[in-house]
Amino acid sequence: MKTPILETYVDRAKSNKISVIIAALNEEENLELTYKKIVEAIKGRFSEYEIIIFDDGSIDRTGKIADGIALRDKWVSVVHHKKPMNLGYVYRSGIMMASKEYVILVTGDNDVPQEALEDTFDLRGQADIVIPYHINPEIRPLTRRILSKGFVCLMNNLFSLKLRYYNGMVLHKTAVVNSISITTNSFAYQAEVLVKLLKKGHSYIEVGIELADRKKGKSKALKISNVVNVVKSILVLRKEIGQ
Repeated sequence: MKTPILETYVDRAKSNKISVIIAALNEEENLELTYKKIVEAIKGRFSEYEIIIFDDGSIDRTGKIADGIALRDKWVSVVHHKKPMNLGYVYRSGIMMASKEYVILVTGDNDVPQEALEDTFDLRGQADIVIPYHINPEIRPLTRRILSKGFVCLMNNLFSLKLRYYNGMVLHKTAVVNSISITTNSFAYQAEVLVKLLKKGHSYIEVGIELADRKKGKSKALKISNVVNVVKSILVLRKEIGQ
């Protein structure tokens, strides 16, 4: 019989419930650590949780590790993709499966400290959306920093917004994020979500978080195919919003 790692709290002040989506592509060295940080950050903050791990077409041991986690923790389920479907697809699938009050996607690359998760979770209820931004971007490669900064400036100018970051682990009220249609499978999925929700007038709060230096594996964000798909997604969003 599986034993839950997190007890159910009866304190009404801690009665919120959260669904966490973990996207993992070839993260055999990072997935377990990511999962442990998430569970520790949830403790004392949410009365119930579910974690949905997406093994997004991994060719290493990521899928086996995910299955092992699910065997130990009854609140964890695993979805295996035969081939990579990309972050946007994982997010769209995950929010449709999410059954709790809040929902968030965390990548399985272990680049977010537990404290960053805690700081994000602690702001739940203060707005419909909690949007983290990085206060130590210098730990990332220069090329990625330049592209990230340019993307933020482009989005703010295109859609008359003033956000500090668009692509992080945003905490949403599940009912709110499910009130819109998400069309992209690309890395721009959260940008699409934020633009659509903010244009509908939903409230948000931003929180500065630190990134951890990635110890194992390489980021997939700067693959040429991903950059091209992001550009296409923004063009489609611009046409749809009509601003």
